[in-house]
Amino acid sequence: MKDKHLVEIELKWKSDHIPDDPKKEKKVLKNLQPHKHLEHSSIKNYSGTKFPSWVFKNSLSNLVFLRLEDCKYCLCLPPFAILSCLKTLEIIGFDGIVSIGAEFYGSNSSFASLERLHFYKMKEWKGMRMYYFFFPRLRHLSMHNCPKLKGLSE
Repeated sequence: MKDKHLVEIELKWKSDHIPDDPKKEKKVLKNLQPHKHLEHSSIKNYSGTKFPSWVFKNSLSNLVFLRLEDCKYCLCLPPFAILSCLKTLEIIGFDGIVSIGAEFYGSNSSFASLERLHFYKMKEWKGMRMYYFFFPRLRHLSMHNCPKLKGLSE
């Protein structure tokens, strides 16, 4: 798919899919690396424990919208701040995430373009280090159905 000039892509596994090997899941997603001109992406029901490197490398420099939904086995989030054009980020149904820390920011200085950040259905999520200066353009932050969330530091 790397050679296809797609601007929008949705990758979806069956909701009743039971993974037999998280490494296979990651390999499948790794091999579906989209073209660098991708602007909108959605990944649903991915059963790997982490995302392949293309999700958070500069290969998606034009991405403005990213929705990750029901990735229940993921244990950490990629450093999304490297996606310099990203305006909307939706993280939904990540049952394995307990806290969000430095890995979310990566080595980038900020989410330069991010305007909307949404967290939904995060069963085990307890907290996040949120540095306001990392979000210079953030206009809307929402957190719904996160029963264990105690708060955001800073």
